[in-house]
Amino acid sequence: MPTRRRSNAKSANSPLERLLRDEDVLASFLAIKSLDKRRREYKKVGWLYVARNESFVDPVFKVGESSRPPVVRVGELSGSTSVYRDFELVYFVHVTPRDAAEAWVHEALRDFRVNPRKEFFEAPLPVVIQALDRAAEAFPIPRGKTRRAGFLKQPLQPRRAFCPYCGEENRIPGVLAKIRITCGACSREIATKGVERKLR
Repeated sequence: MPTRRRSNAKSANSPLERLLRDEDVLASFLAIKSLDKRRREYKKVGWLYVARNESFVDPVFKVGESSRPPVVRVGELSGSTSVYRDFELVYFVHVTPRDAAEAWVHEALRDFRVNPRKEFFEAPLPVVIQALDRAAEAFPIPRGKTRRAGFLKQPLQPRRAFCPYCGEENRIPGVLAKIRITCGACSREIATKGVERKLR
C-alpha cells in the first residue's frame, strides 16, 4: 500500500516557501528578524495568528501567539497526532509584546471562547480578524526608539472588491485562505475567484 509522504517546511512547495514569495510578507519577516532583540521594545516581538482545521466539526479558529513566523507554528500544530488534517494559516499580524497582545485578543473574543483552557474560538472570521487588527494597532512594533520613527507595516492589507450585482465597493480582508465574501449592500455572494490572497 503506498504511503502518503507528508510535506515538511523545507520542501520545494511548502507553505512557508509559498508565503515567502509574497513581497510584503517576506519584508515583514526580514524586518522582524533584523531587530535587535536585546532592546527592551523588541524582546517580545512576535506574531498573533489565526488557524483553522477542516477536521473540526464546529467552525472554530485557533488564535495564538508565536515568536517564530506563524506558518512555522501552524506547521507544529499540524504535526500533532491529535488531528488528522493539517491546520491552515488564515491570518496573522505582528505585535510587541506578543503575550500582552494575545491576552488582549483573547479578552476581546471571550464570548466566543469554546473552552477557557484552550485557544479556540467559535466566532465569525471578520470578528476574529478585527480583534487581531485592533491588537496590532494597540501593540505595534516601533521602527526606532521614538514614535516619530513610525511602526512596521502589517503585511496582510485589506483589498477592495466591487459587487457585480449592485456595484457596491466592499473591503476584503487580506486573508491567506479561501473565504466566502458577501456584499455588505445587497447580501449576495461575490465571486471568490481571485479574492483570496494570491501567493506566487
